[in-house]
Amino acid sequence: MFYRKSILFLLTLLFSMTTCLAQETKESLTEKAVLAFHQGDITASIAYFDQLITKYPNDSSAYFDRGFVKGVNQDIEGAIVDYTRQISINNESIDSYFLRGIMYQKLGKNQLAIEDYKKVTKMEWGNADAHFFKGQCELILSQKRRSLKSYKSCVKVNPLHTEALLELAKAYQQKRRIKKSLETLAQGIVADSSNANFYFYSGFIEAHYRKNYLKAIEFYNIAIQLVPDEVSYAEEREKCFVLLKKDKYFN
Repeated sequence: MFYRKSILFLLTLLFSMTTCLAQETKESLTEKAVLAFHQGDITASIAYFDQLITKYPNDSSAYFDRGFVKGVNQDIEGAIVDYTRQISINNESIDSYFLRGIMYQKLGKNQLAIEDYKKVTKMEWGNADAHFFKGQCELILSQKRRSLKSYKSCVKVNPLHTEALLELAKAYQQKRRIKKSLETLAQGIVADSSNANFYFYSGFIEAHYRKNYLKAIEFYNIAIQLVPDEVSYAEEREKCFVLLKKDKYFN
């Protein structure tokens, strides 16, 4: 009886040690892969993740991490394969859908990207960037109404999302909703007063749609102060000076 209990105890201890060792191996490989990545050795990092996945083929996080490293290394298709595998194991991985969407977008596969961004916003509506990137893809596919809706959703989630504010202002401008466009640009200036684009487009709209050349010049001046080397800013301001002189001459 004692002998049998001793054997059972040893087997239990051995199993416990093996499990612990396997867990340490998994953690060790992950640490090595992450360290290699931070040291800039992408090849070594991927090699460690390869070993990890070989030992643990159902470890969803390993596929995600390797996909991320591949994406950084511009292996876009390889990253998509890994994110897809990760999603097949865990179909509620918001980050995998989001990053796979970005990879599809880089390949110009905008409809596939939109589908992934939709999944992200369905699971996490408050993901402002998913709304924004979806809007970008929709705009490329000439789905202007949908892109406008996506930009609005992005700004609703994050009122300080400057990229979405700028795209939204442009969309309003194209729809000839000039007051709304200027209001959105003003919101952009509040969000980031050092972004010259908001001043430039405000000046452009004041000049081309409202014929308010003095106001346009004020905006252009600020844009030029922020980005002195941007030639188009000075050119548009010069046009306003010329038109302002003509107005004074005829009036």
